[in-house]
Amino acid sequence: MRRVIAFMMTVLMVAALAGCTEKVDLSEVKLEDIEKANKGSRLLEDHSSVSYKMEFRGEEGKVTEEAILSKKDDGHDYYVKMQSSGDFREEVYKDNFLYAEYGGNDDGVNYEVNWFMDGLFDEFMEESIAGFLVNGTDGLEITKREEKENFMSVTAQVDEGDNVSEEYDFFYEYVMDKDNLEITQFVGYSLDQEKEQSIQSFAEVSYDESYEEPAFLAKLEKPSKKRTVTIVMNPGKSNEKTTKLEISAQAVFDVALKDGYGVYTDKEGTKEYTKQSDRLLESGMYDDLKLYLVKE
Repeated sequence: MRRVIAFMMTVLMVAALAGCTEKVDLSEVKLEDIEKANKGSRLLEDHSSVSYKMEFRGEEGKVTEEAILSKKDDGHDYYVKMQSSGDFREEVYKDNFLYAEYGGNDDGVNYEVNWFMDGLFDEFMEESIAGFLVNGTDGLEITKREEKENFMSVTAQVDEGDNVSEEYDFFYEYVMDKDNLEITQFVGYSLDQEKEQSIQSFAEVSYDESYEEPAFLAKLEKPSKKRTVTIVMNPGKSNEKTTKLEISAQAVFDVALKDGYGVYTDKEGTKEYTKQSDRLLESGMYDDLKLYLVKE
């Protein structure tokens, strides 16, 4: 599902042109202009938040996703919620951590805490902010432009890449505010050889919605039951560095790694750690943990 969501996020993110103080001639709008003008950082100059609600329709059923990028005095919060066939996952990226709550009909509610290696979180947030609504225009060609009262729409066809088919043509329609060209709606659809339309994805984009942190975040940021995670980077080297974290004992732990590093339970780097190997005690709490980040 992650792969599908990542692709459809790219589809949505192709979609908006904002920040122009003068009205734009729709006939002159190019996809490259759309991508350049709708960087997330620019949108957050004019808005306290940017959010979308999207629905995907496919052979495996309906998948919904909500995401909000919210501006804070001390930075930004990035919140994502995904749901499919009873399964759900909510994520908050904040202060060098990913906090998550997830589960389904059979396995109840679970929690996860991910820690980012030095510098990685800032890189992630910079990319997420920049690409929250615009993330590439390759493989698309504008085929239709239309003005409707206070809105205008641009339709683009997929003309290259993995989503090109001999049986179907794929299109994305972006509906935007006529004055500032900020996207308000998106539709992804296909046409078969008989020109019958099938909607595959639909999204609405909102600005300046209030953002309240989900209830699970407080449980993970300020847990009543804690455990210690000790992380040793470059063990035995001159640049060895030890970090100790106090996290919720209810949450499984993982590390976002820089390229070239692996995470292990021994300093020699022979016993690889995965979150599936995080030790759950009979009490239902996770045990203290010591990990080594070894450059490979």
